[in-house]
Amino acid sequence: MTEWLPADGDTFVTKNGFIFNTFGYEHPDDRVFSFLKYIPAKFKALFNVQMLERTWKYGDTQLFRAEKLYTAKNYTTFIEAFRKNFPDYVYYCYLRNKELITVPLDFIERVFVPRDRLAALRQVPKPDKLQRAFRGVRRQLR
Repeated sequence: MTEWLPADGDTFVTKNGFIFNTFGYEHPDDRVFSFLKYIPAKFKALFNVQMLERTWKYGDTQLFRAEKLYTAKNYTTFIEAFRKNFPDYVYYCYLRNKELITVPLDFIERVFVPRDRLAALRQVPKPDKLQRAFRGVRRQLR
């Protein structure tokens, strides 16, 4: 992974196939505060929360998403699942005096930064319907 300064709203994929959204702008030196967004199908049973019926794909990986991502109950369940199965994703933050979901930087496989994705969309030579719609909205905002 190239140099990346984690910023609120960035999205990244871990080597385990989890997809997270970065939370905040200040992070420990070796990890990123984040929220779990998508769970690979092979790990779905480890997370005892209600999942949306719809599924997503990233490459060949089928993904699931919790029906309620940011409830206190689900967050506690995520912490418990990570502590039991992927303990490196749990970090005790002494400033907040609690455990938080964080991802070690060396576990991150790919990062998606919104401003970079925006620039890439502008360069698509043959945009599809959604990309064309986006370009139309961007022109209206100028």
